[in-house]
Amino acid sequence: MTELTPEPNAAPSSPEPVVPEGIQRARAAFLRDFPRLIADRRMRGKYVCYHGDTLISVSKDYWALIREAITRKIPEDAYLVFQVVPGEDIEERAMAEEAELP
Repeated sequence: MTELTPEPNAAPSSPEPVVPEGIQRARAAFLRDFPRLIADRRMRGKYVCYHGDTLISVSKDYWALIREAITRKIPEDAYLVFQVVPGEDIEERAMAEEAELP
């Protein structure tokens, strides 16, 4: 008779959170444009909305940009809204790097 050794309990693997491509592209475009945006005094403190690689709108009102994206029927996983303030680029770079970790 053969003795069976029970297999170790494998921890249920939770799927790694995947950052949608549209979000990745929007964040990359914002980081690309950030030096120009922050240098423009008229842009400081305003909100910008990126869809993929494109800046689609600028406003003082965050919710106006959300409404704009909804009106354009842009999926939630394809755009981001950022505020043009000092340090925002640092925070976004950290979030991008965190998303890339295994």
